[in-house]
Amino acid sequence: RAETQGAGQVAVEPSPGEPTRTVASATKLVAHFDHGRLAAVVGTPDARIVSSSGGQADKVSTSRRLDVSFTPAGAIARLRQEGDFHYIEELPDSGMKRQAWAQRADYVLGSTSLVLTGGPRVVEGGMTTTADTIRLHRRSGEATAEGEVKTTYSELKPQPGGALLATSDPIHVTAARMEAARAGGTAIYSGEARLWQGSNIVQAPVIEFERNRRTILAHAPQGAPQAPQTVSTVFVQPDKNGQVTPVSVAAARLIYVDAQRQARFEGGVIMKGAEATVTADRATVFLQAQGPGPAAIGVSHLERVVAEGHVVVREPGRYATGEKLVYTSQDAKF
Repeated sequence: RAETQGAGQVAVEPSPGEPTRTVASATKLVAHFDHGRLAAVVGTPDARIVSSSGGQADKVSTSRRLDVSFTPAGAIARLRQEGDFHYIEELPDSGMKRQAWAQRADYVLGSTSLVLTGGPRVVEGGMTTTADTIRLHRRSGEATAEGEVKTTYSELKPQPGGALLATSDPIHVTAARMEAARAGGTAIYSGEARLWQGSNIVQAPVIEFERNRRTILAHAPQGAPQAPQTVSTVFVQPDKNGQVTPVSVAAARLIYVDAQRQARFEGGVIMKGAEATVTADRATVFLQAQGPGPAAIGVSHLERVVAEGHVVVREPGRYATGEKLVYTSQDAKF
């Protein structure tokens, strides 16, 4: 074995395929050998890894312990940090920072990715994600999360002209898996995905959420049979007694843009209210705009529905069919 006196470092120099220089250091390094071959280096305390690329700010991570393992050929096989891991980088062209915390982090040198385990948490521009495992792709800015994923979008400004996602309340999403791209702020959640803000909820096998425009695309997984009624959500409307009642909508696919206040449902649409059930091939739900202040709190109010294709309306003692239906909530008229 060999020990450093004073701070030591292990450097991964740039190569034609990897222009980043990575330097791992700690207060003390202890090297372990296997038949005369360098096998591992352990650094404690105050472990630190700095990755530098030309023209970009350094990416820095700290922890209590550093583990470096080597291949039989002498190349670095793994860089691992353990204990109070903290990572920080400046995001280009945005002025924001990405930070991450975990108990353990593995640097995958060939792919410039960082795998976090042990209660990982990533914060980026008002977006906080926790999961069992989170992988950060440091070059592309993409991120993936697996197992008990939860994302909270905070620091939101109210959108008075919006409806389903119009307030400044945090937007939460849970799922089994997440894939997020830095460009455009789009994240894809899959595996019993559930998105909500206040009392407004959307559930689906897959939810694609774009935070900048607050848009939702909910559907079944790509390549899977397009099973009907895999997407569901709930709106409200006043009944004839003035009481607010829920209206649930289920379909195979949902497209929603908050600025337009239109929820487009496709594939085996089923709408259920207090007294009527409507089925159709497709339907567009128009929502009332959220007002400022307290008026912006609560679930989305249904204003009008346009349903098309094999429309069937069922009420107690009444049955109607057609190819197009227009329903207005104010007077409860079909």
